[in-house]
Formats: sequence, C-alpha cells, structure tokens
Amino acid sequence: MEYTDKQIAILKVAEEVISEKGFEAASIREISKRAHINLAMVSYYFGSKEKLIEAMFILRSEEFKMSINSVVEDASLDPLHKMYKLAENYLNKVLKNFSFHKIMIREISSLNSSVVYDQIMKMKTANLQIIDRVIQEGKQNGQFNTLIDTDHVISLINGTVSNYALNEKYYREKWQLDPEKTFAEQTKDKIKNQLLHSLKAILLYHE
Repeated sequence: MEYTDKQIAILKVAEEVISEKGFEAASIREISKRAHINLAMVSYYFGSKEKLIEAMFILRSEEFKMSINSVVEDASLDPLHKMYKLAENYLNKVLKNFSFHKIMIREISSLNSSVVYDQIMKMKTANLQIIDRVIQEGKQNGQFNTLIDTDHVISLINGTVSNYALNEKYYREKWQLDPEKTFAEQTKDKIKNQLLHSLKAILLYHE
C-alpha cells in the first residue's frame, strides 16, 4: 500500500505518542497536536485510531519485508550469510525506529489491545516463515546444525537486540558513550558483532 508523505509523517508522530503512552492511552488529539495538523485530518486519512495503528504496522512491515525478501532471494549468499544479513537488517530496523519497537514490546506483553496484538502476530508470523526458510535451507545443505530450532534463533536475535535497545541508559553509562551522539551510531557495530558471533555458534554447532 502506498502512503503519501503527509500520511507517513502522521504515522511517525503516532509511533512516538503510542510508544510513550501505550495504544489505549494515546489520543488522536495528542497525535494531531504533535503533528501540527487539524484533528479532523487524522480521521480523513485513516478513519479511526484502530485504522491508524493498522496503517502503521502495514508501513513498517512492508518496509522490512522488502529488505528481507531481497536477502532470501540472493543466490550469491549461503544460508549462514543470509542469516547474518537478516539479523543485521533487524538490528538496523530497531535502532532506526525504536519507537515502533517499544510499541511492539509493550503491547505484546500486555495483551490488552487486540488491534495491536493482531497486527504484531501477523508480522511475527511472516518473519518466522522467512527465517525458517533460510534455516531449512542450511539444514538441507549440511551447513547448519540439524537440531537447531527456528524459535531459538528468533529468540536469540530478538533478545540480543531488545536487551540493548531497552537498556540504552545503562549501556550509555557502562560504555561511557558520548552524550552528544546517538546510541545507534556508537553501538551498532558492537552489537552486530556480538549478534553474528552468537548466531554462528548455534547455527554451525555440530555434536
């Protein structure tokens, strides 16, 4: 689905508001105020708060789907390097759109909003199928451990990235990061190297 620049701008503001307050507490009035638009414009573009959140997930999921499909279809990459690319793409997505990631973490944990929960489950299911395809390819060609579980791999990727993303303040202090620079630009390579090393260890391990 194609969205106009104005719609995308509203969706980005909605991400910020919802990440701060949660879906139920976030109001169209607050989103409109921060986006510097008339209240009626949100209804004009999206119809309701539920439709707005649906559009937000469609936008983000389509962006990520394009990036991961190009990796999976790349015949020049073996399964291990496809997994490396998929993990790096996910890391970049989270660090670039942390407000959206916070929404996913909060709403999937609370289970209070069926609208958000359903959208998250659609996204997670689609991503799992893609990663499972790469893992099965690696098993079939003898590169990957045949006992490795797709959910295990996803937990490793999600857990590693979320740990750093959700504990920015702690790691800023621990690593004595420059307060004038973004967390992403100072930590991305460090987190990526740890993530890829861990993936290699579990995917290639053979008893």
